[in-house]
Amino acid sequence: MTAPARAPLPPLVTGSDSARQTTYAVFAAIAERAPAAGFRFSTSDLRAWVPYVTRAEANRISARLVQLGFVRQVESRVRERSNRFALTVEGFEGVRTAQAGRYARTPGLRKQKRPDAFIDRLWALMRMRNVLDSVTAASTLVDAGSDEQALARATKTAAQYLASWSRQGFVAESRRRAGNGRKQYVLQKDAVRAPVGTCHSDNNSKA
Repeated sequence: MTAPARAPLPPLVTGSDSARQTTYAVFAAIAERAPAAGFRFSTSDLRAWVPYVTRAEANRISARLVQLGFVRQVESRVRERSNRFALTVEGFEGVRTAQAGRYARTPGLRKQKRPDAFIDRLWALMRMRNVLDSVTAASTLVDAGSDEQALARATKTAAQYLASWSRQGFVAESRRRAGNGRKQYVLQKDAVRAPVGTCHSDNNSKA
């Protein structure tokens, strides 16, 4: 039985090349950081990720993503002056499509990517869940179908970053271990950008 054809993705934006370029740059920034549906961000986050985006552009792009059903507006944090949004399941599918390069690319659009995208996605997952362990992080962030070695490397890297952030005070080690026996970390200090971390752990304990 032939699988039904998937509906084509709607255009993110129409209009001038400049407007298209800005919108795709913002969407690429979300794509690099979103570990799963439910990922939350604010218009202030968008402006931090793509520095040349104005407040009005961030609001316009967010409104378009709401219109497409890619995000939904959620309650803002206390004293936060910008709107907050959560990525929907449809939005996460759009993000995966964007990462695969199937969205129309605007000429001249340069992807803004940090040297280590894993740290960005790990921090985004930490912000979204508030409590996290290395095994859960790795199983969420590693592509489905990856081999055991890739999962083991991701688990080790996540453990080292979490331990590093704990030493810096951004997360704190929970007294309770996760069901898999790993250390759990609780978010203590929120930040738009992932804290600088290290992949060289000086802790030999099971993190």
